[in-house]
Amino acid sequence: MADLNSFDFNTDPLQTPAEAVTLSKDQKWEELKRRLPPYDRYVQFKNSKPGTEPHGACPLPGCSSQDDGFWETSNGGFSCRSCKKSGDIIKFHKELTGKNNKQLFDEYMSEYQGKQSAPRTGLPPPPKPKPPQEPPPDFTTEYSNCSNQWPDGIYEWSDKFQIGRATVDDLIAADKIRTTTYQGLPALAVPLPLLPGKKIPAIQYLSISAEKWPHLPKNKQFGKKHKVDGYWFAGADIKTATIIGITEGVKDAMTGADICPAMAWIALGSAGMTKKLSKLKEDFPHIEKYIVCQDNDTAGAKMVQGCKRAMGENVEVCALDWMPDDPKDLNELVLTGQGREVTQAFIEDSQPVPEVVDKVKPDNKKSKPLDMTKFSLTGLSEIMKKQMLEDRFILGRMAIFGQSSAWYAKPNTGKTLIILKLLTEAIDSGEINGQDVFYINADDTYKGLVYKLKIAEKYRFHMIAPSHKGPGGEVFESKSMVAYLENMIENNQAKGKIFILDTAKKFTNLMSKDICSEFGDVVRQFISHGGSMIMLAHANKHRDEDRKIVYSGTTDLVDDADCAYTIDVVEDDSNGMRTVKFENFKNRGDVDLEAFYKYNYLPETMYYDRFESVQKIGKEEQEDALQKQRLAKKLMQNKDAVDALIESISEGVTTKTALIQDAHDKSGISKPKIRKALDEHTGSEKSKNQFWHIEPGEKNAKLYCLNYGVKNYLGVGD
Repeated sequence: MADLNSFDFNTDPLQTPAEAVTLSKDQKWEELKRRLPPYDRYVQFKNSKPGTEPHGACPLPGCSSQDDGFWETSNGGFSCRSCKKSGDIIKFHKELTGKNNKQLFDEYMSEYQGKQSAPRTGLPPPPKPKPPQEPPPDFTTEYSNCSNQWPDGIYEWSDKFQIGRATVDDLIAADKIRTTTYQGLPALAVPLPLLPGKKIPAIQYLSISAEKWPHLPKNKQFGKKHKVDGYWFAGADIKTATIIGITEGVKDAMTGADICPAMAWIALGSAGMTKKLSKLKEDFPHIEKYIVCQDNDTAGAKMVQGCKRAMGENVEVCALDWMPDDPKDLNELVLTGQGREVTQAFIEDSQPVPEVVDKVKPDNKKSKPLDMTKFSLTGLSEIMKKQMLEDRFILGRMAIFGQSSAWYAKPNTGKTLIILKLLTEAIDSGEINGQDVFYINADDTYKGLVYKLKIAEKYRFHMIAPSHKGPGGEVFESKSMVAYLENMIENNQAKGKIFILDTAKKFTNLMSKDICSEFGDVVRQFISHGGSMIMLAHANKHRDEDRKIVYSGTTDLVDDADCAYTIDVVEDDSNGMRTVKFENFKNRGDVDLEAFYKYNYLPETMYYDRFESVQKIGKEEQEDALQKQRLAKKLMQNKDAVDALIESISEGVTTKTALIQDAHDKSGISKPKIRKALDEHTGSEKSKNQFWHIEPGEKNAKLYCLNYGVKNYLGVGD
């Protein structure tokens, strides 16, 4: 075998016959590397410091690097820090020329391929440069041609869409909105800027005319002809805001900015939505929460779910796509007459978007005859009886083992505090096993979580908090609650397990009938397999006509529950003790219809001391608390009449007929209501809200006199 090193392939490349030397496969690869033109024919290497590798600008197609990112490594390979490509010199030539291994062997090793090699005195042609991309159209000139002369009707337009005039003035001052004509009709021109450091790519036109614009060809519509990565921002500065509201149109974004000015608002549109959101998340990583306020229709609902998918799992996306009274968009929500305060609260209380579950499409093929007997449970009663849970209680006498319960209360009522106390009492008594309890604390501050975690550790039950890792490094996700329950059902792990969800709105959308109903179905399956569920929820901000609290959201959570309570404050006494009442309005079992508890509510009280202060109230104290509640309710109903009567008596009007007439004249309240208030608050017991008493006058007249200290009720003093 000839010595490979004795041949000078560089000087005599075509005169070496194939039979003159025999090479192994590995030797052929090494020979190809030696014959390929070196890197320095394509790279202008710079002088390197001693001990470093040569480096220069990368010549590979598609690499935009103009720096010194291309390096020749010590083993003869290459690496580019810009385009991230690396390998040996064969890989380099494949990337450079687009040729494959066989083509390189045919060109540089033809004598071993049975072909004649072309002279290698020249270099491979350099890669063809890509044609320069056209810059996006610059609409700046078009926008600058718009007028700043505001026609009559600009404020009428803002009133129509419930956009504050101050907001419009701010937009004008910030040069964010101008007037122009579009399709021959008056319009507002709104620029949609690209993300930071880029030019305005497009103008959106908003009609301020009652007449509709002429139909435009598809290729002329905004977003069809020019793909942009831009947004139109309103409200707070995007650089400092932590919450972004996402709307479909500019008018909605302006309305959102007027209602919730602390948030940054963007008009997203539908063109290139995923790309825009990804770019938004990339450029503004400090944003903590996104509230999606798309139109309340099928397309809007799909947009909400699209936003959810585009933002990823690390960003909480909230939806406002199911609105009360079925308004189409944010403007119409305001126009329903609910006012900005209610609308703002609705936005801030928006629910997390649940996961989209694709429905299984029915098979069009003819189905087989259905045998309903395969679903029958007849004959399994003894097996199911063995699995049936005994009738025992979890929390006081208000939650039965093997049932689902929904408890509603206003904030700061003490529902979590009392539930924790009842839970620990049940564990202490041996009624339940703490290791079967999973308290999911999804509505608390970090400090509050730590306090409650100490209690969980003391009584040995499990406390879980979303976004916090367990000992195994796993993070609990509220949106996956349904999947967790289904997994437990499937693997027969539900029996005996107790879940407490605090609060329910973190796990389902209480404003959506469909989603809440689907959640209830899974909870019902969990219960039927031996589990227990207690769901805490917030009550409505407004009470009913009887001054009782009302649960918020749709009826579905209550409809699917076995038991439901409202929790209301009855009294805050002078000793700092707050009394609350649990009132049942749905039950399936021998639960308490009413229960009363009290605890120390003073703000300076330490949480553990407040926890220890929780105690159930006896019958006598219950009646006393209810009496005080009834008296307070009666006084609230009669307050205006009482004020008028006290004022009339203090001015010397003391006979009944004259007193009723004078109080009626002062307040405009009907005489029957004045007479009712006069009778209900007559007596000498201040604790019963009695403000005047009757003394005898001349000729057996009955004179009404104020009780001692009552003038202070009006702030006048005795």
